[in-house]
Amino acid sequence: MEYVLYHATWCPFCIAFLEEWREIMPGGKEVIMDDQNDPLWVEKNLDFVPTVVGYENDVEKRRLMATAGVGITREMFEGWMDQ
Repeated sequence: MEYVLYHATWCPFCIAFLEEWREIMPGGKEVIMDDQNDPLWVEKNLDFVPTVVGYENDVEKRRLMATAGVGITREMFEGWMDQ
């Protein structure tokens, strides 16, 4: 499974999680969405960033979306990965 982190440089929760992501998933794919008009918001059905999506053969199989006011913590991500 390939995991992709969708994030934005202006998002404090993304900034906080990005270091954790890079430590847990070295070389993991990152997609930066700095423009709120970026078509990926709609195309990937993203309401919040950061969001991690797991793909198999380019088909979405799993998703962990940020919680409003919290983002994604290391504990949330590791628990999701263990499922």
